[in-house]
Amino acid sequence: MFKNINTTKNRLALLVIVNILIYINYLVFIMFFLIFSVFEIWNNQNKKKLENYLIAIIPINYYFFNLFSTFSTNPESSIFWDMQNFLHFIKCNTDEVRYNYRFLGDILNCPETIGYGPLTEFLKIGNLNIWNTTLITAVLFLIISISFIFLGKESLLLKTAILISPGFHFLFYSLNSDIYVLFFIFFLLNQKIKINTLFELLLLTFVSLIKSYTVFIFIGLITKSLLYKKYKRAFVETLFMIFNIVVLFSHYFLNSSLLPAPLSFTRTFGVIHDFKLVTQYIGFDEALIIIFLLIIFLVLFRSKLDIIITTLNISDIETINKLIVIMPLCFFINMYQNWGYKFIFNSICIFLIYEISNNKFFKFYLIFMNIIATTYYSIGWGFEDSILNLAILSLSKFSFYLYLILFILIYKKIFFKLKNV
Repeated sequence: MFKNINTTKNRLALLVIVNILIYINYLVFIMFFLIFSVFEIWNNQNKKKLENYLIAIIPINYYFFNLFSTFSTNPESSIFWDMQNFLHFIKCNTDEVRYNYRFLGDILNCPETIGYGPLTEFLKIGNLNIWNTTLITAVLFLIISISFIFLGKESLLLKTAILISPGFHFLFYSLNSDIYVLFFIFFLLNQKIKINTLFELLLLTFVSLIKSYTVFIFIGLITKSLLYKKYKRAFVETLFMIFNIVVLFSHYFLNSSLLPAPLSFTRTFGVIHDFKLVTQYIGFDEALIIIFLLIIFLVLFRSKLDIIITTLNISDIETINKLIVIMPLCFFINMYQNWGYKFIFNSICIFLIYEISNNKFFKFYLIFMNIIATTYYSIGWGFEDSILNLAILSLSKFSFYLYLILFILIYKKIFFKLKNV
């Protein structure tokens, strides 16, 4: 029966509906997108060009409507605020600068701190125009995002899911300087770009002393070097990591600089974050329900989860090399407390894992995980005690911790694969 329903004609009709629903209701749009994902993943036929086109334009429709509706409702809505704040802070290293934040109309003095690494206190940008630089960064980010989805048809559905995910949406609207880390990771993982090891480590040091969490990429690089028995390289990478850790420790703890630790029901994520949320606001009763359900799920579907792990195509050495480098960073991010836009780094891991997965249920779960990672756009800023909101939030947390368990198991598998190469 499913085969009779899952036809090209029906998938095209469903795609048209998905694109229309973007303009009507977010939750219904997401629900239909996930329904289409089921059809697409279990599609055993080659997609038509029109089908690829209708999938690819979903993010374009999505952001066109969001931007239009945001500024038609409130012309003074905040957009690209984080990038403006970052550049304003850097510019203040040269001179005291009062800046008019677009489009809020607020003229603010130099920020005392933005919670970034020590290098931000020494960088200088002179007469660089803050807003023009912000727009150039936004356009560059947009071009790269469009190229990501239109150049290459592989994993098109997942690419679309990533671009409309809450994490990516949040990153685009805020234009947080994490996008520079994102650019760097693409550069680091690109096998076509051959760079000198010392230059790579110097560049990573530069990035880490601005966005401190990237120091965990050193762990991935060291692990990869050790697994391939490149001990001299691992030694040099370790020296660089120690240097970065010492400088960052001095900055955040000895100098008592602010270490960002956001806390929100719907816009943030992480293990430490959730622990604080439970202890300070929710209480353990509700959390125990999710833990109990997760344990029951793991017990009942243990064999299915084993199949997911064992059927991963770990013969794809290029992909698992990338995973071994990036996964320690993502593990740290998942353990801490972060604004939702940092989930985009998990999306990189998810994209790579999706490439080596042969299990259709798991592929759907990875798409689902991107969509449900944070719940701001489905629930809103605060938290209202309703059945729907409780269901969405619980599903988000359940999915996240299932992902974290699978993440650890996958890392273990690829680690031993490389160890035995």
